Amino acid sequence: NALDCDDGSNLVRPGLADLSCDGVDVNCDGWDAPCGGPACATDPSFSWGTCTGAAGVHPRPVEVVAGAYHSCVRTEPTGDVWCWGLNNSLQCGSGSGPDPVPPVPRPTLQTSVPNPGAVSICAGDYYTCMARGAAGLDCFGSFVGLTFVRRTANIVEVACGINHVCYRTNMGRVDCVGLNGNGTIPTGQTGRALDAMPLYSDVAQTVIDSGAIEVAVGTNFSCARLSGGNIQCWGANDVGQLGRGGVAGTPLFTPSPANVAGPGVFTDLATSQFGACGLVGTELRCWGNGPQGCVAGQPTTMGSAYPTPMVFADTPLSALMRGFGSRFFAVGPDGLYAWGVDQTGVMARSPRGSAGRIDPNPSIALPRRGGVALSIRDLRKTLGE
Repeated sequence: NALDCDDGSNLVRPGLADLSCDGVDVNCDGWDAPCGGPACATDPSFSWGTCTGAAGVHPRPVEVVAGAYHSCVRTEPTGDVWCWGLNNSLQCGSGSGPDPVPPVPRPTLQTSVPNPGAVSICAGDYYTCMARGAAGLDCFGSFVGLTFVRRTANIVEVACGINHVCYRTNMGRVDCVGLNGNGTIPTGQTGRALDAMPLYSDVAQTVIDSGAIEVAVGTNFSCARLSGGNIQCWGANDVGQLGRGGVAGTPLFTPSPANVAGPGVFTDLATSQFGACGLVGTELRCWGNGPQGCVAGQPTTMGSAYPTPMVFADTPLSALMRGFGSRFFAVGPDGLYAWGVDQTGVMARSPRGSAGRIDPNPSIALPRRGGVALSIRDLRKTLGE
């Protein structure tokens, strides 16, 4: 019932004291004991399972990101960042051994750069970035062959792509750095040649001056959600990923941000490799590449492009997250929904998606747990392999 979290024991319910590290989450807060953490009963050495500070503040994981072969998690209230996985480019932020650096098999507090106070993190293929508010932006790993650290004031959100990074400041400004072959960075270049701009450059390439409240990047394009409810995108548009109502001619990119087509106030934003989705209230709208299934509810015909946001209103949704590669996740009334490419079963459904393991129809990947809907606080913006 509503007072019994697991419906199996009247000793496991909200409000009860959880004092012992015995593997039972007595008070149903997701943690065993006030500072024990979910792993304390089986692994007492697990570092973030230790109380810190006089008040016994426990750092809780609130954001997880995935690169090609590594993952990282950010905790609150400490702002610590933990990474694990392949570490050949020091994308896990620790180690200085021979090349290749051994993988990191378990979450490890990264030590390549100072990391207290991270408020947002992102992972590229072989690098990781942390937005640290007034302390700026720290990145570690390899970015298209470049090792970099960039700092600037008051960065509150960062988004990683394969070849470029965009970040948002507390004043709503969006800057982007990286390769500019598809107009992802408005440097004034109009040709197709790559305009390599290493992240350690002191020159900030501002895309949006103010008003941005969310930023997201795809493989060769970027988008930002503005305070007024518009979404603006820029970069490549060969499959309609800018959402402007048409596919670009020659060149196939536009470096200037412009509004996504259609009326409505967007309340959330997420991007995949070659497409994007937004929420207007609880209504889902997606645009971009059709064959990869990122445009919810639309056919995946080879060569299909959807340059205008397509409405999917079958299921009311409350929050969007991107998945590594070409898939999306969203919080809905029955749990976590997923759509897109499902080649390795990462959308947690059985059987795997049809039509070549590509499924554009949002359906339940993970059901509600214990009668309580999944919290967006625990599933922030990025889910990966």
